[in-house]
Amino acid sequence: MWVIYIFLLIRFIPNVNAITDESYHLLPKVFELENYYECKSSHENYCKADILLKPIDENNTSITWKIIEKTIQDVAYYDHSIIHVGVCVKNLNSNSSEYILQKYSEKLSDYGLKPKSIQGTNCINPSPELSFFDITILIITLILVFIVAFATVSNWTLKQANNNKEILMFFSVTENWNRINAVERKYAFLEGMRTVTMIIIIQIHGLLTITAIYIENPDFFENLMEKFLVRIFIGVIWFIVQVNFLLSAMLLVLHFMGTLEKNSNIRLVDVFILALNRFIRLAPALLLKIGFHLSNIPQILADGVLKDYAEKEFYNCKKRWPLTLTFINNFVAAKDMCIAETWYLAVDTQLYMLSLLLCFVFVKSKISFHILVGSTGIFAIVFNLYFNYLHDYPGAVQISLKNVTMCQHLANEQIGSQYFSTHSNICSYMIGLMLGMICFQTRDKKIAILKKWWVVFLWYVLSFGLPIFSIVLTFYKYSRLTNALLGAIVKPLFALGFASMIFGMMKNEKLTIRKIFQWRPIVFLGNFTYSTYLYHFVPVLIKFVRFSTPIQVNSFILVSYFILDVISSYSVGIFMFFVVEFPASHLQKQFVPNVKKRTQPTKTYVLEEKQLCHSEL
Repeated sequence: MWVIYIFLLIRFIPNVNAITDESYHLLPKVFELENYYECKSSHENYCKADILLKPIDENNTSITWKIIEKTIQDVAYYDHSIIHVGVCVKNLNSNSSEYILQKYSEKLSDYGLKPKSIQGTNCINPSPELSFFDITILIITLILVFIVAFATVSNWTLKQANNNKEILMFFSVTENWNRINAVERKYAFLEGMRTVTMIIIIQIHGLLTITAIYIENPDFFENLMEKFLVRIFIGVIWFIVQVNFLLSAMLLVLHFMGTLEKNSNIRLVDVFILALNRFIRLAPALLLKIGFHLSNIPQILADGVLKDYAEKEFYNCKKRWPLTLTFINNFVAAKDMCIAETWYLAVDTQLYMLSLLLCFVFVKSKISFHILVGSTGIFAIVFNLYFNYLHDYPGAVQISLKNVTMCQHLANEQIGSQYFSTHSNICSYMIGLMLGMICFQTRDKKIAILKKWWVVFLWYVLSFGLPIFSIVLTFYKYSRLTNALLGAIVKPLFALGFASMIFGMMKNEKLTIRKIFQWRPIVFLGNFTYSTYLYHFVPVLIKFVRFSTPIQVNSFILVSYFILDVISSYSVGIFMFFVVEFPASHLQKQFVPNVKKRTQPTKTYVLEEKQLCHSEL
């Protein structure tokens, strides 16, 4: 039913004027690489640069330049006024930028063009040797793997007869596999939603990675961007993480209110204990990842055209790794972050702390929960409106082909302000808090009207229509004030649609989409979301680290990459779950204090602890 709504929106999508094949052949290549490994074997220096173009005669421009002008403003195209090159430079004692400009001046003259300037010149350094720190990180990882292997083998013969053996069993894959299979989840579809969201995030990051490397046929992506559903999918990049904020906030309220029911009271020390346990639960897997980024291992593995990305990450982490470990790395510019993909953990942790305080204020005061949380959300909208207007930001970051490298993506100031920032995501989190409280307050109530066919139809329209409408709104250009307003409300609108979806699935077990999300394999994969999220960039990137010439892309390759990315990401995630995350979680429960039950409850409504253990994503 909601598909009908999608097609009703198609007529409002702006048309993209495609470049004809004949015109495309008149353009210089967007990407041009000399072979990295041939250059390296000749003991010469490999330098990358971006060359900005201009017409030779600005009063009498060539046909090529007129075509280029058409592509500059359209988000569906690469910026053809810039070419991205990799050149083997024989002598670095001379100016490498001048050498590259001289080399390409001749080539460009055939198109009626010449270099305007050169920027981003970066010569790739030789790979470093393994250091003592690198070897230490590898040894620690091998020790963890050995302990898990030993515990798993021992599990076949040892019984938990004493405390030492019980602790050893925390590392047993067999024992932990049985533990996660034994959990009964009242709302299993929430784990299914988490899995589907994670799969979409993997595919989105895979797509961004492919478009950000050197492509032999960039017209493939330019033609792809003309398709409506692809434009919607690209738009999802800006919004999909709001679903995770919703789920995290909702589970926080259910957990908090369940704890309140058990204890009849919540103390400030309980809030501190909840926050401490969250930090300790997230820290071990993150700390190991930080260790790898501080080592030379990524630079050694990525000894190719993309090696400079690994170098940049190394220097960022060397300066700012404490910010990542303490979940405040999103306070610096995106291009300077250590492990930029962990921005979500930082924002979610900060909003988790804020929400705990709001819940505590609600318990200790007479202020209505919905007024307290709602006013916080309204304040966030007003602040974002003012902030966006002040900086003249559009309604959303245009995810386009203009920023073709990872560094260019992260250098976009608007991404840091409207995507990675805490204030730009507060409202969605507040909607999640209110959803959690509504679900808690109506947990024993059946709403018969939600099962009527016309209500189900309207529910589908609202649940899918609001998110799609939010994405479509960002396709247009508006006045400064309208842009500022849209930048403040499009994320909450998207989140509101999914909040409606979640509430409907909670109250109507017969909904088809709920059955899809409750499919057992999808629910089971939800256990590994955190580790998969934390480490999924490794398999997504590793398939490109050794390429030396531009890659030819087609639909089959793209789909194959997507499938490979999902399988490999979850494989790495499951491995890290059993080696680091789950054993550390057991040790935390064994040795770190938690909120204890102090009184006999009159009514208990608590989600299973293991269902809540992955609420960070």
